[in-house]
Amino acid sequence: MTASSNALRKPRAFTPKRGRPSPDQVIAIEKSILTVAQELFLSDGYATTTMEAVASAAGVSKGTLYNRYPDKPTLFNAIVSDRLAAWKQIEHTRKPDRDHSLAEELQYSGAGFLESMRIAEIAAFDHLLAAESRRFPELARVFYEQGYQTAVTLLASNITRIAAASGWPVGDALSIADAFYAGLIGWIRAKRVHGEPTSEECGAYVSKLVAIFIGGRASW
Repeated sequence: MTASSNALRKPRAFTPKRGRPSPDQVIAIEKSILTVAQELFLSDGYATTTMEAVASAAGVSKGTLYNRYPDKPTLFNAIVSDRLAAWKQIEHTRKPDRDHSLAEELQYSGAGFLESMRIAEIAAFDHLLAAESRRFPELARVFYEQGYQTAVTLLASNITRIAAASGWPVGDALSIADAFYAGLIGWIRAKRVHGEPTSEECGAYVSKLVAIFIGGRASW
């Protein structure tokens, strides 16, 4: 899956009907709010986007919006949770069916991570974080806790399992996984200064990074 084939979701305003909303309408309202709010956050920025603008664009009253999301951080948190669930489904489709070595685990995890970062929607969220996380640390916290930290913990668990099976346990798998993903994030953000890296460039970098980590295996 490439960045060019994954455009941002287009917002669709909910069309209200008279009377108490049905369960399907409740789902439609929720989806409309999250979709529209995401589009506004990514296009206009976190600071500029107001709850009133979200309600207007989604076609719901301010009361309806605030009943579901009492403030902007709560709304943003819900968007991140929604998108992370969708992104995890993409990651699940890439998961190989067989066990593999430490080098293969790092190669698989690293390549999948960089390919995910190239998806237009995810790249837009990353840009939003880089631009506004200092002023709004809750943005970085949400992504760190729900995204980065989860990925690091999962990779550390896989490293521990594979290393134990090989008879050469790892002392601090969490630090290894953290350093590995930090190397990926730093690289792709630096490369984006000169344009979006290609899939081939990402794959080549992951291979080099894996070779460095595996080469230093004795220090794990």
